[in-house]
Amino acid sequence: MLLRWYRIFQRVIYKYAASILWISTLVWIGSMWYHSATPGVVSSAQSDALVYNLWNVFTFVGVQNIHTMVLIVRKSAHILEYTVFGVLLTSLFIKVCSELACTSCCLENRAVLRTKTLQLGLVFVLGACVVPACDETIQLFVPGRSGQLTDCFIDLVGVACGVCIVVAIYKHYRNSRKTQHFCSHKN
Repeated sequence: MLLRWYRIFQRVIYKYAASILWISTLVWIGSMWYHSATPGVVSSAQSDALVYNLWNVFTFVGVQNIHTMVLIVRKSAHILEYTVFGVLLTSLFIKVCSELACTSCCLENRAVLRTKTLQLGLVFVLGACVVPACDETIQLFVPGRSGQLTDCFIDLVGVACGVCIVVAIYKHYRNSRKTQHFCSHKN
């Protein structure tokens, strides 16, 4: 009985995976932008609290300067939140491309698949660049905050980390599978 419910759950997740990924990605972007709209005083207090909690770790590894500690915490937060964004965005890209490949497989039109995948890839890369730029632009209008180009680059490093994580997992998964391409449209 439990196995039956598990299989039903798997089918539902597979069927709605693209929608779940779209919603998750948009919610994550919204939460990043909401966090960017946090006033500087509140943001600094959050960073200071984290530095206080990690004080022993910092001193253990030899970081003694409080400003360096705050810098590490703030930039690590950028990388971490954009790594999650990169994971979500790349997972969404792979899911959309797999659905596109499945449709093209049924239509037997590989040239269209290559063109659409390239176009889709460019849209996702553009999105990966625009989101951090908007994030820093939001901070320009928040009291006590400033938008910095260096933070955009740090955010892109986070996105790249997320992409690398998903690609590594995806390649491992594809190499470990013994079955051929599964196309739900074929029967």
